[in-house]
Amino acid sequence: MATKTKLFGYWISSTDEDSAKEAVKMAGLPALIMGANAALVSLTTLFQPTPNLTIVAWCATIALLLIILAFRIRAGNSA
Repeated sequence: MATKTKLFGYWISSTDEDSAKEAVKMAGLPALIMGANAALVSLTTLFQPTPNLTIVAWCATIALLLIILAFRIRAGNSA
């Protein structure tokens, strides 16, 4: 069921192929935000008086993967 209005302002209605492609491209935005958050956690943990390097490494890896995924989704190469 496709409608012309947005549900609660967040959902993009897809009525044709172009709007469906735009909705899929916008799915990269939450992944980019989560990647930026993981990078921030990694940096704040690194600059603590006694940094836990395991957490820094894991957060940096997660951040890198999520940011790469977000840009691949935006480019249309999410497979």
